[in-house]
Amino acid sequence: MQIGSGFNQAQALNQISRSVDMINNLNQQITDASQDMANKLIKVSAESRVSQGETQTKLDLLA
Repeated sequence: MQIGSGFNQAQALNQISRSVDMINNLNQQITDASQDMANKLIKVSAESRVSQGETQTKLDLLA
């Protein structure tokens, strides 16, 4: 990143900090959405097994 004469170091650090916060927020949103989708898929899988008359006492989750 090139810093112009009117853009001092404190402003640059402030902008970087805001950018990092934004990236962290987006990462958390992606993580939350991924976990939500995984939970929905597990639920659908469990419901499918039950509807097929199978008894399932344990879900093996892959981390």
